[in-house]
Amino acid sequence: MSDIIKVPLDRILPNPKQVRKTFRRIEELARSIAQYGLLHNLVVVPRAEPGYYEIVAGERRYRALTLLAKDSRLPSIEVSCLVISSEGAFENVVENLAREDVPLWEVGRTYLGFYDSGFTQSEIAARIGKSQGHVSTAMILARCLAPAVVARLAQLPPNTIPIQRLLRIATLMDDEEDPDEDAQVRLFQQMLDSPVRRGRRAARPRTQKEALWLRFQRLRQGKVGGRIDPVYQTFLDSLVKYLAGETKGLAP
Repeated sequence: MSDIIKVPLDRILPNPKQVRKTFRRIEELARSIAQYGLLHNLVVVPRAEPGYYEIVAGERRYRALTLLAKDSRLPSIEVSCLVISSEGAFENVVENLAREDVPLWEVGRTYLGFYDSGFTQSEIAARIGKSQGHVSTAMILARCLAPAVVARLAQLPPNTIPIQRLLRIATLMDDEEDPDEDAQVRLFQQMLDSPVRRGRRAARPRTQKEALWLRFQRLRQGKVGGRIDPVYQTFLDSLVKYLAGETKGLAP
């Protein structure tokens, strides 16, 4: 089974087989968590000792949380964790998050947890009954939107910024492939200042009679709009005279 639960920080243990040995910018991540909260859950598996869990993904976040706890800057000793106890049955978690009123980047956080625990995007998509493109987009937004942007989005009505614009913001990353917060906030503000213009309503299709009459009126006013093939010029002249009531019929 898989679920999201609160786990005391002192009961979360690093993975002894962790390949990554260098974790950069921990202090910066700690400040971000202190200001905006933990946006991405840790992914853990239960240990043999009851109540203890081992990190599958998110050790950099764990180290930042540990730093905050050491400096007494952690609001709560309990941390949100996605617990993976087997390969199956996480549909209930995604089912609760994949509602229409849940922002896509929030759903993406859960998808990232499953992805970090070993599921592919295709497998996640198959489990939740959505396309791989949906999963990929949600994961990009969850991973690449700066916390400051996410915090501001939470204050706006849904769909204020279209997904395509958010994806554009998410492309602004720094040299270490972390969200470039300053650049993202600037672009975000520019987008707020220049909202997307809604397209005009599609015009009702004209009938042949209406199209012919409109063409007649334009010809009568001399608004041809383009070069007329000489082959059709005589016919069009006759048509205009006929529609104007100047003749009884069209020229042969």
